[in-house]
Amino acid sequence: MMRFAVLKGIQGFGDRLQCLLQAIRYAQHTERVLVVDWRDTDWTHDAGQFDFHDFFRLSGVRWFGVQEFCQLVQAYGSQLSVAPSTWTHKLTDWRYQNWVYSEIFSHPRQAEEESLNQCISEIIAYKRPDLEADVVVLPGVYRRVCNYADVRWLRLSRWAEERIQQLVAPHPQLRRRRYDAVHLRGGSKSWAGGRVPLKSLAEQIDTTWPEEEDFFQRMHNAYTKLLKEREPLPLLLVSDSEKLLEGWQRRYGECLTVPTFNAVLEESGTHKITPQQLQQHKVSKSELNLELIRDFVLLTNARSITWDGISLFAKAAVGCKQSGVGLMWLPEAEQQPGAALDQGESSAISS
Repeated sequence: MMRFAVLKGIQGFGDRLQCLLQAIRYAQHTERVLVVDWRDTDWTHDAGQFDFHDFFRLSGVRWFGVQEFCQLVQAYGSQLSVAPSTWTHKLTDWRYQNWVYSEIFSHPRQAEEESLNQCISEIIAYKRPDLEADVVVLPGVYRRVCNYADVRWLRLSRWAEERIQQLVAPHPQLRRRRYDAVHLRGGSKSWAGGRVPLKSLAEQIDTTWPEEEDFFQRMHNAYTKLLKEREPLPLLLVSDSEKLLEGWQRRYGECLTVPTFNAVLEESGTHKITPQQLQQHKVSKSELNLELIRDFVLLTNARSITWDGISLFAKAAVGCKQSGVGLMWLPEAEQQPGAALDQGESSAISS
């Protein structure tokens, strides 16, 4: 019988990418077959409509599609041992986000204080043997350890790459390393309509940027500091909020932008937008996912990224840039005779 590592993804793209990278490293280290279950409502509003492999391709690891894995469990589930054991009768249930935060689903053994993510990190680091269970479920919650260089094992599906090329095509100025990017995260700022469920983080954000004017000023200062002694390039604004895009341009002038789904933020980001809001704006969930992947691609292709130091979305993009990896590369700019292409990969953090 094959042995499996089953990732239960949840929350925004930064969170789920970090957990995915840890799961890839764990599956490689233990030679387990990786199953990526992203059927939560943060990723899809219809569990049977599309899944992880509609958007991404994996390499460097053996993998099963989630539907194929569910069929296997239905046929041979009684023969499989599972860790944590509380997942035994819930392996195929797409509603896992209703209980994934409960500790009994994130500890490998009952009455064990060490979380599963801690255990997995030690297994990857050769500090302990692998768990004996046939199926190890990796809840995509709590603290995790990942290496952004492992994005090299992740690529866009042909369909997703072609769609993103179509989305970027109307903007010929966007060429790899020939623009700078500022990431304006609205989902974590209460004055932008966002909300962070973690109380301590929400208090930190409200203390750091109590008003939008302070946020814009500090972000702009970080960006201008980054530009000292560097060739000026076009500036691209990437945001989950039309309000923040307009606010920056009203203060500092017109910049490059790409179309952004314009709905009023009510929670921590666009991944929390409801089916009713999407229907009202005649946008599908798959198109919304493509838009956020496009924004991630645009950040990783920029010469530099200015961000708020909190957003996991931007943090992951910075990590990819520092590791020299990415989901997709934009075309290189045509180099003028005698001109040198700026190879800078710097990032700026507003603190």
